[in-house]
Amino acid sequence: MASLREFIHSIGQDAPMVSIRALASQCGTTPPISVMALMQGQCRRTIDLRLQKTVPYEGNLYYTAQLNGQGTLEEIAVPPSTSIVEVRFVKVGYGSEDCNNSEAVVSVPSGTTIGKAKIGEIYNLSEPKLPLPFLACIATTTVTDPNFIIISVTYSPPSA
Repeated sequence: MASLREFIHSIGQDAPMVSIRALASQCGTTPPISVMALMQGQCRRTIDLRLQKTVPYEGNLYYTAQLNGQGTLEEIAVPPSTSIVEVRFVKVGYGSEDCNNSEAVVSVPSGTTIGKAKIGEIYNLSEPKLPLPFLACIATTTVTDPNFIIISVTYSPPSA
C-alpha cells in the first residue's frame, strides 16, 4: 500500500498544502470520506433509502423509491430485521403483480447485500446509472406490513 504522501504526489498535489476536502474532490465527492478510502481509490457513497408502501386498489402492496443524483449503483443492502424476511426487487419489465414470481424478482434476504451482478439483473444493465427507480415487495413474519422500509445503497459518483 502506498503512503498518504505518495498518494498525494500521485495526484499532483503538494503534501503540506492538500486537505481531505481537496483529496475528496478528486473523487467528485466531499467529506466525510476516510483517508484510507481515498488512498485505495474507493470513491463510493452509501446512503439510506426509504421505500414507501403503496396499497393498490387490488393486487399486491408494494414499496417504491427514487434514487436521484449521478453515478453508478454498486450495492444494495437490506438490514437485519426480525419482521422482514426478504425484500423482492422487481425486475425491469415486470410489475408488482409479479412479486411472487421468482423469475421477475431479485430476492434479498434480511441482513444481506447484493452487488453489481444482481443489481444488473434488476435493471437489465451491467452498470445501472442514477437516477434509478426502485420497486419492491417484502416477505414478513408479521400480519401488518410496515409503512416504509429502509435499505442502504452504495454508489460511485461520476468521475470528476
